[in-house]
Amino acid sequence: MRRRPCRLCKQDTSDNVVTGVKTRRYLGIRLELGKEVTPYCRAHLLEEFQRAFLAASAKMVIIHPEWSEAASCVYGYLGMRELKQRGLYRGFLERAFAMSPALCACRRAEAQVAYAPPGMVPRVSLPYGTFPDFEHVSGCPIPLCLRCVLERIEPPLRSFHGDFDEGVFLPTQEDGAYFSCVI
Repeated sequence: MRRRPCRLCKQDTSDNVVTGVKTRRYLGIRLELGKEVTPYCRAHLLEEFQRAFLAASAKMVIIHPEWSEAASCVYGYLGMRELKQRGLYRGFLERAFAMSPALCACRRAEAQVAYAPPGMVPRVSLPYGTFPDFEHVSGCPIPLCLRCVLERIEPPLRSFHGDFDEGVFLPTQEDGAYFSCVI
């Protein structure tokens, strides 16, 4: 893992924010990586993520970030086109995107997100990493606004002690899904 200085404070880090779209292969899987991978310390990475997340306009399915204390993780965002290409847009994700527009379960704001809380989407271990198992989901996602989702996903992103050297992805303008992977 290559350490580089944070773009803002110059502190050594291996955490990255990913923007743009470019495909890279890792041990038999394809991840969407950005044209630009920008190194940030954890504090600045979360500030950048929060700013972009709250400004997002796309409809999203958010799987609560779950991982063990692994050395390297990614909190990735796949757009609808990529979800369909990979055969992931079925079952749980298809139902979650089909949810009727609703109000946030906590505030009187528009629900832009179908949120899957901790434990709703089980994990599956494969030789090249640990990923969400969309085939064995229990329950229905909760309709939430962006602010309510951020209040739920920011603490585990902040408390994770490994590296996001494969990146924390910023949302795009395309409807899509966020989920964590250990690579």
